[in-house]
Amino acid sequence: MENNTIYQQKDRSWIADVLFYLAFAALALVVFFYAVFFLKAQMQFNQIAKIDEKISAYGTSEQKEHEQQIFDYKKKIDDFAGLLENHGMSSNIFSFLEANTLAGVVFSGFTLSGPDRQMRLSGEAQDMQTLGRQFGIFEASKEYVDTITVFNSQTLPSKKTAFVFNLSLKPKMFEYHFGQ
Repeated sequence: MENNTIYQQKDRSWIADVLFYLAFAALALVVFFYAVFFLKAQMQFNQIAKIDEKISAYGTSEQKEHEQQIFDYKKKIDDFAGLLENHGMSSNIFSFLEANTLAGVVFSGFTLSGPDRQMRLSGEAQDMQTLGRQFGIFEASKEYVDTITVFNSQTLPSKKTAFVFNLSLKPKMFEYHFGQ
């Protein structure tokens, strides 16, 4: 017995054919426009290079030296401006202490850790009540003081109160335009 196989073409939907050809046409258009834009961009780059060559041909060697000096000065100025922008003004602490210290409080020393923005103040207050008010003033300075802690406070034989504060300062304290 002979094996007669008849292959029949399945009915394909004409919508699938149309969609396939439309997708293929869209892909061809995208590739074509990409090539056109790529070539156009290359032509523009070549024109810019030619204009740059023409520009570099003008001017004397003396003018080019002056131009190079100007660029060197500009670079130095920009570098210096960057240093100033990132430089902290630790002297602002003195203005802050002057503005926020009570009359009955005397600071005898302080240490400052710049990278950690930690300041330790030691001194004497007229009495414990004055020390509490001073602590409150520093605590209320939320704009410049992050946290404040008392490490030590004791009443001296002279009835004054010795203390050691630790203030954690905010970055704004070290900005150039403090208090202006």
